Amino acid sequence: MNASRIQIPQIDGHVGTHDLGNGYFVSVHNRIEQVRRWWAQVVSDNDVFLRADYLSVLEAAPPQGMECWYLLLWSGSHPIGCIYLQLMHFEMGKSLRFERPAPTDCALQLWMDCLKRRLHRKVSFDVLICGNLLATGMHGFHFVKELDTSHTLSLCVQALEWFSSTYLPLQARQPEVVLVKDFPTTRRDIRQAFLGAQYRDFRFQPNMVWQRRPHWHTFDDYLSDMSSKYRVRARRAAKKAASLQRQDLSLSDVRRYAPRLYALYKEIAEGADFNAFVLHPKYFLELKEALGNNLVCSAWFEGTNLIGFNTAVRNGKSELVAHFLGFDPRYNPSHQIYLNMLYDLVARAIDMRVDRLVLGRTALEIKSSVGAQAQEMSCFLRHRSALHNSVMPFWVNCLEPKVAWKARHPFKH
Repeated sequence: MNASRIQIPQIDGHVGTHDLGNGYFVSVHNRIEQVRRWWAQVVSDNDVFLRADYLSVLEAAPPQGMECWYLLLWSGSHPIGCIYLQLMHFEMGKSLRFERPAPTDCALQLWMDCLKRRLHRKVSFDVLICGNLLATGMHGFHFVKELDTSHTLSLCVQALEWFSSTYLPLQARQPEVVLVKDFPTTRRDIRQAFLGAQYRDFRFQPNMVWQRRPHWHTFDDYLSDMSSKYRVRARRAAKKAASLQRQDLSLSDVRRYAPRLYALYKEIAEGADFNAFVLHPKYFLELKEALGNNLVCSAWFEGTNLIGFNTAVRNGKSELVAHFLGFDPRYNPSHQIYLNMLYDLVARAIDMRVDRLVLGRTALEIKSSVGAQAQEMSCFLRHRSALHNSVMPFWVNCLEPKVAWKARHPFKH
């Protein structure tokens, strides 16, 4: 590193710089406020999960054990790109929940389950994530439009390599795994860039995305396109929840109900088959304060008892992204609260006239029943050990929870 050649502006608090060659540099920061001015010059308004107001939430109320890092890429004194990184320690034994073996399982299956449990308890490593564990999608880096895509991807790969293998070890941190997430499988340019740097391409559960048809102006328009089976199903679900009251929570409401919201979130998170992190208790309040009307928090009450909530983030003009939720599981069989939350999100997406509703990777079958379709996403993984990297596909196949589901087709045509 030749610090005398670096021409980036003087930024208070930057903690490292590196020459990428040909007049390009990267600077390292551990607070978004240090770079808010330059970050905003690069980031698109259509990605709320890369904007400084959202990233400040993860600094103020981070998931347990998560550190946030920010890389700015420069051409002389002009910012041309930004990379958002999360660093955390991952323990498979704490993140993965196993179902109890069925009494009818054969001896071999029981032995395999036991072996798998033992293996999962031993898997523990530091992982550097380019992107956001809390949101599905391409929220890891962004470059100004004026630059050639293949060139910016090369700069991104170089910056990640330097940061993970040189900068972090100097801080007594050396992540075993680098994860770059999530990209549509149609982005061959991104795939080629990372495969060329010895990353491995993995496709986990797909992202479920609901697309609004142009003639859907009301929820009834949406229902009218359904086959009679699914239309009856939607109306039956609404009838089961008729005794509940739904309310959009204001900032003061979120502040009032914050402990209850977090308790309901934990009810669902702790019962999930796989959970890579635990949200901070103040996350929902910090998020509402930062995003204002761009965060919708719908609460479901039985009388004065808050029994469930779901959140969604307005991402630019064309996208609504379902975020975290929580509910009392006892109400799901009787009130079909989760299904009603999905229909509520669909109705809101129609009212907002957004083009798509992003529903994420969980509960694939029920999401397909409201019209969402699976979109395959690529993630790129690389282990710092060449030997471990070569067997990465085998380990991921062993460790990844297997989810069987059947796609539903609710529309007449």
